Amino acid sequence: MEMIAERLLGLRQNMKLTQQKLSKLLAISQTAINRYEHGETAINANALLKYADFFDVSADYILGRCDDPQGKNMIISRSISKVGSRMRKNGAIS
Repeated sequence: MEMIAERLLGLRQNMKLTQQKLSKLLAISQTAINRYEHGETAINANALLKYADFFDVSADYILGRCDDPQGKNMIISRSISKVGSRMRKNGAIS
């Protein structure tokens, strides 16, 4: 369950969403999101599918069965992170 919690937390943080905002977007309580992210509660199938669809990743990625999230959102997010890193390295942003 630890891998799932890490993946759920990482997906949310990568998109710079608060638990409260994600709660509204997925129609899942903020308490449930917090429990999933801390490994206190196993994610149910319905919530798993909502996460996978919203973040455009496979359920296998969330469950730790593969390491590549794939999906368009993840590719764009990685590209933005790389550009930001290069800009910081070149002193364009702090």
